[in-house]
Amino acid sequence: MIDLAKSRGVYVITNKLTGARYVGSTTVSFTRRWAIHRVRLAASRGNVNLRKAWHTDGESALEFSVLEVVNDSCNILAREQYWMGV
Repeated sequence: MIDLAKSRGVYVITNKLTGARYVGSTTVSFTRRWAIHRVRLAASRGNVNLRKAWHTDGESALEFSVLEVVNDSCNILAREQYWMGV
């Protein structure tokens, strides 16, 4: 089981209604990054597609999932790019 409060790496936010996906990476914990996204989206800031989904479909339509835990900070962006291509 992944400890979201201590792990970092690559994640995806999926709109459960439309299937649209946003792939991102974090060097802070997954828990912290998801909290940052939610605060920014509630303030109408952040990624334009996520903002649209947040305001159109609601917070509950967005699901945060871990794609890969990455312990080496130098590899996080490379792994994000990999997952963006999948």
